[in-house]
Amino acid sequence: MLGEILDEDGLFVWSFDEMDGADHELQYLALVTAESLRVDDFLREVLLEPEVADVLKVELLEMLLRRNEDFEVGLVLCHIYRKIRLMRIEIGRKRRKKFIEGYAKVASRFVAFSDGYAKKVKNTAEELYRAIEKYEQFDMCQAADDIACVIYLAAGLKELGLGKDVAAVAEAFGANAALVRVLLTTFTSARAGLDLAKEKGE
Repeated sequence: MLGEILDEDGLFVWSFDEMDGADHELQYLALVTAESLRVDDFLREVLLEPEVADVLKVELLEMLLRRNEDFEVGLVLCHIYRKIRLMRIEIGRKRRKKFIEGYAKVASRFVAFSDGYAKKVKNTAEELYRAIEKYEQFDMCQAADDIACVIYLAAGLKELGLGKDVAAVAEAFGANAALVRVLLTTFTSARAGLDLAKEKGE
């Protein structure tokens, strides 16, 4: 109800017109408010507006991904239109919020490339969660930035141009490189175990 009133009064649109659309802090606040009130029609319009800064659209995608719901939206990024799918991840209850936040950080930056990227990030996030669950290492999943960094590396993404340099990628994500290395080892160990089990016919 409140969201509908604010939308009908034009307050969300006003925040993007103020100062000729140059007040990004005001725009971000409007997006946070509109997302929390689920004023999705307005949010969809923002994603399609060529004059809205791309960085704000990426932040909005991250907000939507934190819902952990399947969602399809149109997106104009770098003045190119795309239809993209925001995919929910299937994980358990332990560290659920932090894990979804980490997934959202990565997915929001790469889902615009293609559905293939979106699926790769989703599948890697779910596989990482299962690996951490298997080896009972949830105590190392305290920060969303660490989880995001591990998902990026484990998925084999290279868009940051840093290769497999864990320290450099961790710095880019604001993550703890030592924890990232441990969680990466957990991921690769679990994957090797699953492959071995398949080879043995288990």
